[in-house]
Amino acid sequence: MKLKALPFLLIATMVAALMVGCGGDGYEFDRKLSKVHTDRTYIKDAEGRYLHLRGTNLSGSTKTPCWADENGEYINCTYIQEDGSIVLPTGNDPVTHVGNPFPPEKVDEWMKKLADEGFNSLRLLFIWEAVFPNSRDKIDTAFLDYFENLIATADKYGIYVLINAHENMWSRHLYSLYNEDAKGEKGDVMNMLWSLLPDYDKLRAGRQQCWDECAALLSGKDAENCEDADKECEKLGPACSDSYETCKLVEEACLEEGDDCKAAQDACDEARAACAKADDTCSTKKKGCREACEAVNGTLPDICNTYYRDAYTDRVAGDGAPLWATKACLPEKNFDSPYFGLFKLWGTMALDKDLPDGSDFYFIVKAVIAYLRGQNAKADGGEEVDGDSDAEDSEGSGELVPDATLNEVEKFLMELKPYLPDEGYHINDTSNLLPFTMWGLNNAFSLDVQRCYASFFAGDDVYPDLLVDKDGNGRYRAEMTEAEIAEATPIEEYLQSYYTKAWVEVAKRAAKYDNVLGYDIINEPVAILFLLTAVAAYFDLGGPDQVEKIVKDLLPDDKIGNETIGEKAYNVITALDLLPHDNSDESRSLWGLKGYNLGGLLGANTSFGLKYLQPLYERVGSAIQEIDPDAVIWIEPNMDWQYLLTDPSTAEAMAMQELMNKPKGINQVVFSPHWYPDIYPMIGFNMPPRIFHRDEYDYRDYTPMLTKKANAARDQYGKAPTVFGEFGTYWNYRYRECGTEYAADVECNPEDPGYMQSRAFNYEISAEILDNYYEAFEGMFMSNMVWCYTADNDPKYGDMWNHEDFSLVDENGEPRGEMAWMRPYAKALSGKPVSIYFNSDYHYYDPSKGHYDPETGVSDDWREFKVVFESKETDAPTVVWVPEVQYPEGFHVWLSDGWATWDAERNELYFYPTKDDPDWQHWVMIRPPLPGKASEGWNYFIKDDKVVNGG
Repeated sequence: MKLKALPFLLIATMVAALMVGCGGDGYEFDRKLSKVHTDRTYIKDAEGRYLHLRGTNLSGSTKTPCWADENGEYINCTYIQEDGSIVLPTGNDPVTHVGNPFPPEKVDEWMKKLADEGFNSLRLLFIWEAVFPNSRDKIDTAFLDYFENLIATADKYGIYVLINAHENMWSRHLYSLYNEDAKGEKGDVMNMLWSLLPDYDKLRAGRQQCWDECAALLSGKDAENCEDADKECEKLGPACSDSYETCKLVEEACLEEGDDCKAAQDACDEARAACAKADDTCSTKKKGCREACEAVNGTLPDICNTYYRDAYTDRVAGDGAPLWATKACLPEKNFDSPYFGLFKLWGTMALDKDLPDGSDFYFIVKAVIAYLRGQNAKADGGEEVDGDSDAEDSEGSGELVPDATLNEVEKFLMELKPYLPDEGYHINDTSNLLPFTMWGLNNAFSLDVQRCYASFFAGDDVYPDLLVDKDGNGRYRAEMTEAEIAEATPIEEYLQSYYTKAWVEVAKRAAKYDNVLGYDIINEPVAILFLLTAVAAYFDLGGPDQVEKIVKDLLPDDKIGNETIGEKAYNVITALDLLPHDNSDESRSLWGLKGYNLGGLLGANTSFGLKYLQPLYERVGSAIQEIDPDAVIWIEPNMDWQYLLTDPSTAEAMAMQELMNKPKGINQVVFSPHWYPDIYPMIGFNMPPRIFHRDEYDYRDYTPMLTKKANAARDQYGKAPTVFGEFGTYWNYRYRECGTEYAADVECNPEDPGYMQSRAFNYEISAEILDNYYEAFEGMFMSNMVWCYTADNDPKYGDMWNHEDFSLVDENGEPRGEMAWMRPYAKALSGKPVSIYFNSDYHYYDPSKGHYDPETGVSDDWREFKVVFESKETDAPTVVWVPEVQYPEGFHVWLSDGWATWDAERNELYFYPTKDDPDWQHWVMIRPPLPGKASEGWNYFIKDDKVVNGG
């Protein structure tokens, strides 16, 4: 059973005990950290002790920069506005990464807190942009000074530091805006569609301010156009909605015989004409106002270029590469477009100025809706539907798509018209992402993300004709002169050389410190290039003719006007930029595929780790070793489709690809996989937090899945040490018991956001998940670093990046679920590790084992900790961290041999084993005092700064 709580009682008396001080009687603890090195599958310190790393990632918000003044000087990292919305830096906003993860003046305070909470190691993040934020030629020395201080302060408090160059989805300059407060129930299809639209009130207010500022610059008719523009555009929505409501009656009237059909059709035509007039008047006045304003002022007021994006409330974004590097791999993108970050569909729809029923997009969708309604009517009437003799009866259960859904979609399309941008925009005016809550899906579905990764890792093979000129502009070889080509750099070399330079600058600062564990070269290196390959194959092997034929063959040949539905559908596909219009050089350039090589791209989809990732590790690792000869290089597995879908240690996986090996020329390597089980939000965008039962994770064992990931170190990297660099859980789950009789004692409203529900239940699910992780890691004796620790965590926005909420501490810096992760462990062992375990409050106490007493509710192995190691390889002590939160009433210590002393300041037990017989195993066991149970044979009882010697 699970033991959730237990009262604490001290043993009433301790007879004939000798009270001794700890650290105050002349004993000096050697707290200084030493350089680490690898030894077979282990990491050791200079004393020869086996290190066991219990760390955290610092931090989630590092992915987002801080605000800076025009000189790049740190201002703050405050993203939450007075109205509760989030505003993050974009484009060319002056930023700095000084202040991430802590304000400069708070570094000492937070590092001490991390040490007090038991972490002996940190995975300290920096991103490429932090070193070269604004230019490839200018290093941010202020950031490097700040970063070096982070390392030095961690050393002061006895914390090892692993330095990691972090990135996800390439860069924060690739992002997708969405409206988190869209109407409808969060997670529904219609809510997801509406979330891609701006907040209408904000849009209207921003548009009005634009017209007002323009009107103030103008006079006469031009000023009147600006004054009237917003009023006229406000009429568009109601007019087109009335058109929908009126024309919907046509179907109802015409289903019956009689004159009502003609009258209804006339009313529908009249309503559509009103919608057309409103649309034309709105467009004319907007265009006239903007053109006159720009002519007299030289440019539009700032608000006119920002109000559309400002009407969105949040975004999903990448992190890592600076803007100048991103422009090099996406040379055709207009990063200064006022519509950058918007879903490209709205731009292509807005380009068509026809009526909803006259535009390709609206026309084909409404035609399909009409076709489906007709099929539904046949099914309701018992007729065959396209030869289906099993059509359902008149109850309507045979509908292909329910009429109610079709009505909702049609109304949505009509209401969409007023939301479209003032001017249309094309694929290059925005980023090719969607705001997936599970952000990693953009690695698989975004051409922009895949193009940059392909350029970075495999540019020589995939983009041999994409060069970077001497000014840093990405250009295609065919468009350059011989002289320009001679001065240009291939895209792969350009990106990798500056990435390596960033690492060299960081290594220069880090090499001075003994507490640096190593250098984690790149976070979760991604190589999912299927979409890019498919579009490239379309250009080379397919083309418009083939696609058009497929579309026409698939859709009905019913004619609407002079075109079939299939012909109309193909026009929509090309109009919405779902596929290029043709195979011309212009289209290839537009889609960023002008300088690619299809054969190289096909090859990049296989054996990515061996062909591309391993050489990057060798290049960057060797450069770091030149600065720090003792450097330990940490490598992560390639996140390609084969790794994600297979166990890399199996014969099947090895047959599918040539696996990456230990990088050549690298002296010391640590393998650092990441793993998260099924705790991410669901697939989709603007999704709510996941919902679970409280007992859903109680008895899960993560050992098998973690073991699979760790096996790669055995099979590929010469039995290199393995440390899990990331794992973790959300802290904002929803609880299925919320508001039900199963949680009658918990004040919880099912309508509350996830973070409020989690708090109401004391984060029970999250704590269970973490406990499962730590029990698995302890069973494997596997070092680990939990994701993550975010000092500026926010209740609503989590870790300030894509609504992730992994932080172990809340917005007040208070720990969450600490009874699961603030647990005793051996920081350093004097001999080879054998086993370690801790029975937390979330541990399953099996009555069949004989420890648990159902009458008293007490298990005599409750909060028991034990570490076992063999041999005695050094005279340096074994160090065990013992958290007060687990033992507020003190704890007993049993030793296999030797003696111990207690460092009360750091809550560390120093164990000095003395016996060194062959096959002898040393151990330390700890237990709290239990009510009604006598503890026998203990060597010490420790509480606060006092030690009782039990003999």
